[in-house]
Amino acid sequence: MTHGSECTESSHYELCCSYFPTSATQEMLDMFRPQLCPYDSNTICTALQMLEWFLPISLPPEKSCFGHQLWFHEFMHLWEVCHNAPAWEGDMMRLMARLARCNIGYIDWEPYIPLMFTRFLHSLKLPVSYQNVQYSRHHKLGVGAMALWIISVLVS
Repeated sequence: MTHGSECTESSHYELCCSYFPTSATQEMLDMFRPQLCPYDSNTICTALQMLEWFLPISLPPEKSCFGHQLWFHEFMHLWEVCHNAPAWEGDMMRLMARLARCNIGYIDWEPYIPLMFTRFLHSLKLPVSYQNVQYSRHHKLGVGAMALWIISVLVS
């Protein structure tokens, strides 16, 4: 699949989300939460990809209690405790990047900035060591998603 077709598909998914009822977020979470098991990489990757594509994340601020407020802190906590470069990390990063882009100024990212930038540094595969011990795990985050998240958070 080419990069252009990925962008087209992504924009189609986002357009579809605008037709979902307000209750769709909770329904999707009820369906996919049981699959968010970090010990089963295939299942959690599939679930996060479906959530990345279809979660309505661009609800008006007055309806955020029906949107990202239902899952944001829970997903960030899951990502924080799974610090061993999980296979699903790229999907989570794309979801958070879209969330940041669609909710500029409405989400307090301050508590998560250290986590995000630590992941960014590891993803860039810079030679990092502490007490002469080299960090060997490399996080797999897309540069585009990282840039989108940084710009969206800086603008807010």
